[in-house]
Amino acid sequence: MDIARFFIDRPRFAGVLSIFIFLIGLLAIFRLPISEYPEVAPPQIVVRAQFPGRQPARDFRNCSHAARRADQRR
Repeated sequence: MDIARFFIDRPRFAGVLSIFIFLIGLLAIFRLPISEYPEVAPPQIVVRAQFPGRQPARDFRNCSHAARRADQRR
């Protein structure tokens, strides 16, 4: 018997089984120790430019404002 046909013929069984699997996963995620989660580092933006005679503070302000605007649009 085809496994897809089995679940097509028994939609209630398929629904109950999927809810059961979801609940087991929900219980498992709360029982998972924190040490098992991956390390997540915040994103970093690095901008390097050389313009002789320019003020570094002005360039930093311009780049940081542009980066913040782009981040807010996402």
